[in-house]
Amino acid sequence: HAAPEKPKRILLVGLFGSGKTTSSAKLAKWYAKRGQKVGLICADVARPAAAPRRQSTSRPTMIDLFQSFTSSHPALVAAGIFVVLLLCGFGLPLPEDIVLAFTGYAVHLGVLPLWLALLLGMAGVILGDSTLWTLGHRYGDNVMRLRLVARMLPPQRLARIQALYDRYGSRLLFAARFMPVLRAGVFLFSGWAGVPYRKFLATDGAAALLSVPAIITVVWWLGDQIDKAVKLVRGAEHWILVVIALVIVWHVVHGRIVRRRERKASERPLPEQVD
Repeated sequence: HAAPEKPKRILLVGLFGSGKTTSSAKLAKWYAKRGQKVGLICADVARPAAAPRRQSTSRPTMIDLFQSFTSSHPALVAAGIFVVLLLCGFGLPLPEDIVLAFTGYAVHLGVLPLWLALLLGMAGVILGDSTLWTLGHRYGDNVMRLRLVARMLPPQRLARIQALYDRYGSRLLFAARFMPVLRAGVFLFSGWAGVPYRKFLATDGAAALLSVPAIITVVWWLGDQIDKAVKLVRGAEHWILVVIALVIVWHVVHGRIVRRRERKASERPLPEQVD
C-alpha cells in the first residue's frame, strides 16, 4: 500500500481587508469539491469577527445545495419539486420561493425544460392550496379540532383571519399567497368559511400566475447568481404586499369618503315645490 500523503498547509498572510478570509473559503471549497478533506484554522486573534466570518463564508452556499440535488435523474427532480410544493401548501416549514428558485435553476442547468418547470410549479402550488380548501370545506369543524391544525390556527389567529376576511374578502385570499405565515391558515379557513371554490381558484390562481412564473424565470435567467435572484424575488414579494396594502387602504378610504358624501346628501333638506 502506498504511504498516505502528508497534510498540505496553505498560509495566507496580508493586511486587513486584503481578502484573506474570502480567499481561504474559496480555496477550501475548491479542494473539497475534488474530494480533499479540508480544515480551516483562523489565526487572527486581533480581529474578533474574523472567526465567525470565516465560518459563514465556508458554509455551503445555495448554489452548492442546488447543484447537489440537480445531479439526480430528471424524473426524480421533477417528482421531488411537485411533492415538496404540495407539502409547502400544507405548511411545511420551507419557503416556497426556495423550491421555485430550485426549479428555475434546474431549467438553467438543462435538467428540466422551461414549460415543464412552469407546469410543475403552477400545478404543485394550486393543487396544494386546493387541497387545503377541500379539507376545510368538506370536514369543517372536525379539521379545526385536529392537533396539527390547532397549532397552525390557534383561536387568536383564527379570529384574526376571520376579522380580516370579513373586512377585505377575496383580497385577503390574493394577499395570502405572498404571506407564508398566514397562507395555509387562510386557505384552510376559506374552505371552512364556505368561500365558493370558483372564487377561491380564480383569486389564488391569479396570485400564483403573478408569482410562480416570475420566480422560475428570474432564477433561470440569472443562472449561477441564485442568492442574488432569491433576494430579488423576496424583495419583489415585499413590494407586492406593499402595493396590495396601499390598494386596500385606498379602497377603504375611498369607500368612507363616498359613504360620507351620500350621508350628507341624504341629510340635505329637499327644495320646496312651487305650484
